[in-house]
Amino acid sequence: MDFRKVKELVLILAVFCSSPNLAVSVECSETPTEYKTHDYGDLLFSLESSCVKTLSQKEQLFVAGLSQRILETCSFPSDPASRLVLTRFLSSSAFVGVIGGQYGNPDLGRGLQDQAQSMSIYSAGAATLDWIGGCNPHARLIADGVVHYLRKTASKGPNNTPNYVEGCVRYYSGKYTEEQCQCIADLGRAIFPNIHQTDFSPKSIKRMIEANPFVGLMVGIQCRVGDY
Repeated sequence: MDFRKVKELVLILAVFCSSPNLAVSVECSETPTEYKTHDYGDLLFSLESSCVKTLSQKEQLFVAGLSQRILETCSFPSDPASRLVLTRFLSSSAFVGVIGGQYGNPDLGRGLQDQAQSMSIYSAGAATLDWIGGCNPHARLIADGVVHYLRKTASKGPNNTPNYVEGCVRYYSGKYTEEQCQCIADLGRAIFPNIHQTDFSPKSIKRMIEANPFVGLMVGIQCRVGDY
């Protein structure tokens, strides 16, 4: 793919849209024709422009597969703080990429179909590094865009809107810290992409375990949460 025609536009958009002074919801510009040849072209362009909104679970899987490959191959992002944010996201998303997000579905056929689809999407994401041309400025922009997305969607919303982390802290009232509740949400987003903007319920942790027991195990180990 030849990115030269859109490189300048993307770089300008990335700098502009990632400014911390901008509102959370930044409108995406029209996707350039060069990107539309890829099944996830709109998503790729929006990540480079840092204007992406909440992703679906399948879109997240694609992003996780691509981000994991970029991190391993290109070492993007380079700063430790961004890597920490990305690594937590990738750690739980990788398990969804292996066994899907419907492990506990009583309909075995649907569960197996979801597993196969999840593996395919995750692999497609990893293969996309070759499509964008390897470890070039676009790979760096995408890595930075993913971190921007993770931070943006995990931030506190306006007053009187649901916030999972705050609700978790209130519910457990000293039993679990804000850091632990943030950890639950950050890992749980692999199952529920918009979890940070939802009301907390202890049943949500149970649903994570039912959807993917490995994600549930990570919540227990990484977040030090055993009794919910």
